[in-house]
Amino acid sequence: MASMVLSILAAAIFMVQISSCTKTTAQTKTIYDTVKVIVRDTFCPNTYPITGLWVGNYSVDSKFNIPGSFDYSFTIYPDGTFLTRSKQASNVYYGSGTWKLSNNNIFTATSVSFPSNSDPVPVTQVFKATFSNIGILLGSNRDSINTNGTHLSYTYNLKRINY
Repeated sequence: MASMVLSILAAAIFMVQISSCTKTTAQTKTIYDTVKVIVRDTFCPNTYPITGLWVGNYSVDSKFNIPGSFDYSFTIYPDGTFLTRSKQASNVYYGSGTWKLSNNNIFTATSVSFPSNSDPVPVTQVFKATFSNIGILLGSNRDSINTNGTHLSYTYNLKRINY
């Protein structure tokens, strides 16, 4: 009889161990997220400073009979200096000078060209332009000298290049 009691006791212990090792089921938890959408009915364009690289073209005043549009660029530095580069046909001209900005939109400057094979005499130019902080510089300039004794005048349209 003792062996039977022992067998029943062993069976009971075995059953208790098996029932305590049950698997748990995965619990599902739902999380709600919200997305906020903002709609604006106005367009806010990027704004750009006057300093930087400006690239575009220029045209000579029609009274001088030099037709066409030619490459033009300014590099405007924060220290009040700037460089110019212009190209007409196969000739490239460079200059440097000083600039200032008045009333946040009036650009004025003076530059002197570097002597070159095609133009050995330095030329002083006076610039005036309207600056827009959306990246546009529209203006005109005038040479101080010309071979025929008259001042050449130009109009230019430059856009700011952003890197």
